[in-house]
Amino acid sequence: MKKKGVIDKSLMLCIMILTIFGHIMILSASSMESYMRYDYSIYHYFFRQLVFIIVSLVVFIIVLFIPTKAFKRLSWLGVLGVLVSLIGLMVYGYAANNARSWFPIGPFRIQPSEFAKIFIIMYMAGYYEKNKDHLDNLLTLLTPIMIVIAIFVLVAFQPDLGTALLIMLLTIFIFFAVPMPKENRNLINKICLSVILVIAVARGASVLMGQTYLDNYIIYNASNFLAKLPELLFVPLNYILHMVLSILVPSSSGLATLSTPIIAPVAANLGYSTEVAIMTMVSANGVVNLISPTCGAIMGGLALAKVEYSTWFKFALKIVITIIIANILVLTLFSLF
Repeated sequence: MKKKGVIDKSLMLCIMILTIFGHIMILSASSMESYMRYDYSIYHYFFRQLVFIIVSLVVFIIVLFIPTKAFKRLSWLGVLGVLVSLIGLMVYGYAANNARSWFPIGPFRIQPSEFAKIFIIMYMAGYYEKNKDHLDNLLTLLTPIMIVIAIFVLVAFQPDLGTALLIMLLTIFIFFAVPMPKENRNLINKICLSVILVIAVARGASVLMGQTYLDNYIIYNASNFLAKLPELLFVPLNYILHMVLSILVPSSSGLATLSTPIIAPVAANLGYSTEVAIMTMVSANGVVNLISPTCGAIMGGLALAKVEYSTWFKFALKIVITIIIANILVLTLFSLF
C-alpha cells in the first residue's frame, strides 16, 4: 500500500499476472495425468485450483481492510500457533511423499509450514520496529532468530527441507535488513564468516577423504590392527582412532556411516561388546567437537561471545583431557561385563 485507502496498482498487476500464469501452467502440467492416470476430467486440477484462488481472493479482500497495527500486535500469536501446530504434526500429522506436513480437515489438508512463512515475516518486521532503539542488546537482536531456528528444525524434521531452507533464507534476508548498530553488525558478519569457513573446510575434508578413499584405508587397517589386541587395549585405541577420524570426517553421521559397519562386526566377532564399541565412537566424536575448529556450533558461539579460539582451546584442553580419561575408564569398565 502506498498510502491509506489506495491500492498499489503495480503490485496488484504483478499478483494477477503470476496467478493467471500459474493457473495456466497447472492446466498444462496436469491435464494428461489427470485423464490418463486418474481417469478424471482434464480440467480436474484446473477447477480445483480455481476454487482455491476464489477462496484466497475472498481472504485477500478481508485482510485488505484489517489495519496494519493489528498484524503487528497479533503476529506473535501466529508464530506461537505455528510452533504448536508443527509440534502437533508429530502426533496427528498426515504423511504424504515421506513428509508429515499436513493436518487433514475433511477434504482439505492444512500445511502449517506455509503459514509459518507469512507469520515469520510479520513477526520479525513488527518486532524489530518495536525494538529499534534496543538493538544494541544482542539478546534483543537475536530473540526472533532463536524462535525461527525452532521452526526451522521442526519443519526440517518432517522432513520438508525445501520449505525449511526457504524459511531460513527469508529470515536471513530480513535480519540483514535490520538497522543494527555497527558493532553488532560486524560481530554478526564475523559469526557468519566463521560458520561458512567451517562448513567449507569440513566439506573439503569430506570430499578429499571420499575421493582418495583415505577414510576406508584408515578404518580397514585400523580395524585389522585392533582385532589383534586384548579387550583392555581395544577400547582405548578404538577411542583414539575415532578421535582422529572425527577430525578428518567432521560429520557425525558421515563418521557413523563409515565406521559402524566395520568396527561393530569386528567387536562382535572377537566377543567384545558392540554397544561399547558404538558408544566409544559416539563419545570420541563428542569430545572432539568440544574443541574442533570444524565445529560450527563452537566457532559461532566463540564469535558471539567474542572469545578467541586459541583462548578457548587453552581453557578447554584440560577439561577435555579429563573427559577423555573418564570416558576411556568408564567404557573399558563396561566392556568387561
